[in-house]
Amino acid sequence: MMYLAEARMQDVVKKQLQFKLKAYRGVFTSLIAVQVLAILFSLGGIGMSGGETENFSYEANYYSGNIVIVLTMLWGFITAVLLTTRAYRFDDFSFVTNRVSSNVSNIYFLIVSCILAGITAMLSSFLLKVLVISFVNTDAFVQASVSFPEYSTGMIGTILYIILFSALGYLVGMFTQIHKSLIVLLPVLLLSTLILSTGHPELIQNIIGFFGNENSFLVFALKTIITAVVLFGASLLVSGRMEVKQ
Repeated sequence: MMYLAEARMQDVVKKQLQFKLKAYRGVFTSLIAVQVLAILFSLGGIGMSGGETENFSYEANYYSGNIVIVLTMLWGFITAVLLTTRAYRFDDFSFVTNRVSSNVSNIYFLIVSCILAGITAMLSSFLLKVLVISFVNTDAFVQASVSFPEYSTGMIGTILYIILFSALGYLVGMFTQIHKSLIVLLPVLLLSTLILSTGHPELIQNIIGFFGNENSFLVFALKTIITAVVLFGASLLVSGRMEVKQ
């Protein structure tokens, strides 16, 4: 009987995931819009340097796809929060489901979306190069060579970061659905933390360094995956306190 229950749960989650991949097209439309906007911002460059001598002067502009990655992380966070709202939750009632299967399918949907977002965010760097060469007045375009293994590692790392932000967003969304006052309190708390951290910058640095300063990619991946699993698991626990249908 337990095996049949697990099989039915898997079938329900699979059907919900397939439904959400087709129905939530707006999520992917917003991803395209965010990344296009980020690419346009990136055309302005991230910095410049220059100099001159008696015979000539030079100016160098630096371009990077980091803005695309950062805004994609923000997209992952906001998308996860939106999935916890009432409008999205009501879509699951077209299935014979419970809160666990609904949340699991949401998590799978977020992971699939984040993988796609990470791939397109990294590939956008090629589009950025084409746009810079084609439309920005440059006499030369020099880039550091990156091997395929390094590029693949960067892509996987980007995907993991987006998943981490979406896991955090999903937990935040769950909390705000239980206590509506948190919609106001959480931004205030975040702003207060940022203000207080100006006097103690090591707090933010330690949090960022926990992931970003890791020399071993394997250890970084394990840290990110474990943290995301903990955040998603906490979301399931918080969801258990919600009413069956609000």
